[in-house]
Amino acid sequence: MDELEINGVVPELNGKALKKLIVQEFWYDGICEEVANVVYLNVDNTWYRLYFDCGIVFWRQDITDFENEHIIKFDETVYKFRDLGNELNIAGSQIVSCETKAIENGTKVTFNLNGRSSIAFKCIGDDTSWET
Repeated sequence: MDELEINGVVPELNGKALKKLIVQEFWYDGICEEVANVVYLNVDNTWYRLYFDCGIVFWRQDITDFENEHIIKFDETVYKFRDLGNELNIAGSQIVSCETKAIENGTKVTFNLNGRSSIAFKCIGDDTSWET
């Protein structure tokens, strides 16, 4: 198993409210190639961007407005935004813990939520997915 590498500052999320959770899907030629190319979290009114590349976990503070941004198109490439927080009924949950670890052939970030299940984002190879 590779060593865990994090680029950027992991925000202090424990005990804070997850107001929104949006994933950016990567589509190519009409096929969804990656269900969580980028993860956007609004925690206590601050936006964070979580993404993975070559086994590295990237964290960035972000300024994002999803009111008018639902689809971005470039020829055969399309990025669609999906509101997982509302879809999974976890928006408004308190984050109990955020765990990051190396897994075989990749990395995993898990958000444990108060009173609800967890949601995890796994990047294996260069493909990021989510699971509850």
